[in-house]
Amino acid sequence: SPVFNFEYGGLVKLDRCGNVVWTLAHETHHSVERAEGGGFWVPGRQRAGHRAESAFPPFQAPYKEDLLLKVSEAGAIEQQISVPGVLYENGLAPLLTATGGDFERGKSDRKELLHLNKIAELSSRDAERFPGFKAGDLLLSIRNHNLLLVMDPGARKVRWWQVGPWIRQHDPEFVSDGTISVFNNNTYQTAFLEDQHADPA
Repeated sequence: SPVFNFEYGGLVKLDRCGNVVWTLAHETHHSVERAEGGGFWVPGRQRAGHRAESAFPPFQAPYKEDLLLKVSEAGAIEQQISVPGVLYENGLAPLLTATGGDFERGKSDRKELLHLNKIAELSSRDAERFPGFKAGDLLLSIRNHNLLLVMDPGARKVRWWQVGPWIRQHDPEFVSDGTISVFNNNTYQTAFLEDQHADPA
């Protein structure tokens, strides 16, 4: 039976006839990945409103906080982990401000702290091929920071991380030969803008 999300609108499971089995009213997004022990890993999001006290200085509310959601086979959230929270707890908060962003008074700040676009779980079958990692560790793709990291979701410990050489990447995977594959978008937002300086035809 398929489980999918309406991007930022909620998670849905259908039966083989297309009937709704359950829905999860949560801001979920990107890929839904089956967990080895049952259930699913799904990126989620919550928002801090204008009057909220920021948990992630120097960022100020309002902001969007990406989450790791472990969802059961029955559609209930079993575990919720703040991705910026993990970075702060592991001494990696400087990664969030290493973007060239301007913090001058009166300047607008981006409201998306980071952009999680994939969660991949290391299987017990492949774990022995990844020294330093263990079965159940999660591989995260954080697109806007060109960042991949591997973490223990129980201890909330980052075991490994690297920025680039990929740019705005998607879909990292643990490969059975002991490597990590990643789709390198190799682009930035300026690639989608018209060339303002192009010579007229």
